[in-house]
Amino acid sequence: VQANLSGTDLTKKQLKALLLRISQEETLLKRLNLAENNLSSMEPSLVASSLNRLTLAGLSFCHLSTVQLEVLLVSMSQDLSSLEHLTLSDNYLPSVDPVLIGESLVKLKTANLCGTKLTLHQISVVLTLIVQSTTLEHIALDVYQGLEYQDYREYQEYLNHQEYLEFKELIQ
Repeated sequence: VQANLSGTDLTKKQLKALLLRISQEETLLKRLNLAENNLSSMEPSLVASSLNRLTLAGLSFCHLSTVQLEVLLVSMSQDLSSLEHLTLSDNYLPSVDPVLIGESLVKLKTANLCGTKLTLHQISVVLTLIVQSTTLEHIALDVYQGLEYQDYREYQEYLNHQEYLEFKELIQ
């Protein structure tokens, strides 16, 4: 029912065999953690079709490409997805459409997007879209992710910046 393959450095051949098996056959597997395995060479449709048959997918630090992420998120927003819990932490999402991110999260129960380098605009759009969700119970986001500061003074200046103040109001 559950497999934790986090940090196992599965080969491309092993990953492909696992994802094919999940996508093509009836399986008891419902919760799969593939964190810290490089999925960047996997076919986007294979990633999406297999993971959407699960209830939990742990994909932290899996080097997912923008195309893989987009195909996964589009398929999640369709009625066929069984996913309830998704961890995408430490994958790079700044070039992914924020509407797509938001629409894919509304059916989930939990989502972890920490370390994904989402922009303030993306986070704002996502929060605006998920506010009406009746299923989402928990979402983890880094408010300051992707922002690099030379020193504490520069960080304090940012906290007083109008864009941040509007963003903070949206979160509340």
